[in-house]
Amino acid sequence: MSTAPAAVLPQVSAIPGGSAPSMATDGATIESAAATTAAAMAVEATALEAMADESGRPTVVSRVWSDLDKTKFFSAGAVATGTLLTIFHPFDVVKTLQQTAHGRPPPLLGTMAAMARTSPRSLWRGYAPSLVGAYVVDLVYYPTLELLKEGLLSAGFASPAAHGASALIAEAASNLVIVPFDVITVRLVTAAAAGRPASSTAAIAADIVRTQGVAGLMRGYTLTVATYGIESAMFWAIYAWLRDAGYALLHPPDQPCAAMEDRPLIHAAAGAVGGAIAGAATNPLDVIKTRVQASTAVVSPISSLSAFRAYVAAMVANEGWRVFAKGIPGRVGFLAPTMAATVTLYEMVKEFATA
Repeated sequence: MSTAPAAVLPQVSAIPGGSAPSMATDGATIESAAATTAAAMAVEATALEAMADESGRPTVVSRVWSDLDKTKFFSAGAVATGTLLTIFHPFDVVKTLQQTAHGRPPPLLGTMAAMARTSPRSLWRGYAPSLVGAYVVDLVYYPTLELLKEGLLSAGFASPAAHGASALIAEAASNLVIVPFDVITVRLVTAAAAGRPASSTAAIAADIVRTQGVAGLMRGYTLTVATYGIESAMFWAIYAWLRDAGYALLHPPDQPCAAMEDRPLIHAAAGAVGGAIAGAATNPLDVIKTRVQASTAVVSPISSLSAFRAYVAAMVANEGWRVFAKGIPGRVGFLAPTMAATVTLYEMVKEFATA
């Protein structure tokens, strides 16, 4: 969805107390002013993430996607993405090892400490394809998220609903490019853990194509969309609700709305809670997805609905229902801090890109 350039339609500035702009008294001026105000209000609607409600809840202003300097946005975003992934990738590595373990899963911190002692580089297995995949996904995910969110907000959807729905669709679109990188990353981590000879990203990709065809690089796509889509929708909905609640709690109704965007502690806290809840809630799907992507079988173990049911039933029969809790410490340990930092930096990057 595209938005009209700012120069085309007049903008409405923030009005203390939410009072309407005054109108001239002659008929022609009133008619002209009414038309101008209606057009301006349509533009303003796309710039609001939550309108002030009848109880006087504060207004939260969002930067409109069309107003952002895309070069600044993606450049600053690339630095933020690379920094966060470099710091927290070890949590994702251990999460993968926990989820693919068929016995008792290794403890999070103990495993990280042991890997750091014996082979520090092992904590960053699969880092290269994961980083490249993250950069490519950013080019698809955030424009889709922002444009859809603006459209839903302007249509009158509540902030959490608009965030959740737009995130779900953005995730489905971006998964078309992330799944191959996801599959390669999982294979790199599990191959090394199983004692198989070390392989490069290119070697793993070539082996998948040789043994399973190009479709092997898309293994688990449906599960990935379900996992990441639900996770993303839950996260953004929870984040938007907690963030708006934080604004309402810490700021009086007449607080200038522009000042409320500069509250990184609210963003970080809402992001951490949202990331932890969404990560734990979608862990069962992530366990199945990770195991399917780690499989080296020529035919996907979930090639049909009946095969999927049989695969899940076998997991439960062999390891009990607790199998779906495997990897929760690593997954929450990865998502809570990364999402806290991500949304905080995301708001800052949007501010920077409009400067």
